[in-house]
Amino acid sequence: MRIVFLLHQFLPRHFSGTEQLTLKLAHALRSRGHHPVIVAAEPLTARDGPTRVETDEVEGLRVHRIHGARLGPDWFDQDIMSPAVEGAIGRILDEEKPDIVHVHHFAILGAGFLREAASRGLPVVFTATDFWWICPMSRQELPDGSICS
Repeated sequence: MRIVFLLHQFLPRHFSGTEQLTLKLAHALRSRGHHPVIVAAEPLTARDGPTRVETDEVEGLRVHRIHGARLGPDWFDQDIMSPAVEGAIGRILDEEKPDIVHVHHFAILGAGFLREAASRGLPVVFTATDFWWICPMSRQELPDGSICS
């Protein structure tokens, strides 16, 4: 099975829990004969336009990095819907021809890519690794460190 993993950032520059989980799952699936590919935003160049994709490898896994995902004045709105990011992901889906898309984080890349997956008849699985869907800071914490209800 060909699997595209999608997340907000990836190794080696970003190495928190979501990135580690994605890496371990991709390796485990590859060891079982599947073909995982990573699609990730690159937060360090999120405001560098135009939106573009660069491809490299991490531990033998192909990684498509999307740069320029947060162009324009309202980055939060673009975290939800970004036509440029959707187009880039659509082109990656056409190139990789996955059987399924497994999302580990929607931040920076947004949720608009779901239309791209749906238009290709691709099922999407989501593993929530933090509270991004209900909290803009992803941690249910206020800027002063207090708990957010």
